[in-house]
Amino acid sequence: MRNDSADEPIHKQVILWDIDGTLIDSSLEIRLLRFLLDNKHITIPRILANALRLTFKLPIPSLYQYKLYYLAGLNAEKVDGWIHQCWREQIKPSLRAGSVELIREINKRGRSEIDQIALSGTVDRLGQPLVNHFGFSALIAGQPEIKNTVYTGALNSPHPRGIEKVAQAELWLEENGYTWEQTIAIADNWDDRFLLEKSALGIAMTPDQRLLDYANMQSIEKADSIDSLGEILFRAIER
Repeated sequence: MRNDSADEPIHKQVILWDIDGTLIDSSLEIRLLRFLLDNKHITIPRILANALRLTFKLPIPSLYQYKLYYLAGLNAEKVDGWIHQCWREQIKPSLRAGSVELIREINKRGRSEIDQIALSGTVDRLGQPLVNHFGFSALIAGQPEIKNTVYTGALNSPHPRGIEKVAQAELWLEENGYTWEQTIAIADNWDDRFLLEKSALGIAMTPDQRLLDYANMQSIEKADSIDSLGEILFRAIER
C-alpha cells in the first residue's frame, strides 16, 4: 500500500475494478460455464475429455494457459451468441444493486479526471458486454486463441490472475501515461492482494476470509456493500 488514508485526494486517477466478485457476486466465467451446461451447449463428458486431451498434450507449465479447455473445438461465432445470451439472461440481472449508478456518479464527480478500468480473469469477449454497460474506459482480460473460427481452448496472452494481473495493469498504465500513485484498486479475492498492495489506495470489496484477514493486517480499506464502497471512493476523489 502506498497510501493508508482514503481521505487524501489523489487527482488524475485510475480506478481499477476487478469486476468478478465486486460488481457481480461471482465470476463471469462461472456464470458462463453454468449457462452452457444448463442449456446443453456443452456437457460434463466433453469438458472432461478436453481436459484429459490437453493434459497429455501439454507440458505442465503451459496447462493454465488452456483454462478455456471447455470451449475447445467450438465455433467462435456460435460461442459469441451464447455469451451475449448469457449476459442478458444471467449476468446483467445479477449485477449488484446500485453498481451502475455508483460508476456513473464517479464519472460525473470526476469529470475528465478519472479513468475507470475493468479487470477480469475471464476472457475479453465475456467481459466486454459488462464493460459496455457500465461505460468503462478499457478492459484488461484474457485473449482467447481462435484458429479457423474455432476456439482452441488456449489464451493468446498470459492469464490475468494474481501477479500477472498487476503486470498487465502496469502495462496499461504506462501506455496511457499513468503511474501507480494515481490508482485506486477494488477487488475481492486473495489472489488480488498484489493489486491492492500495488495501488495507491486498495479497497477489499466483500473480501474472502483470507483477504479480509490480510486487509486488516495491512490497513487496506474494506467495503461490505456498494454504499460503503461509494463512501470510500467519494472521499478519495473529491477535491
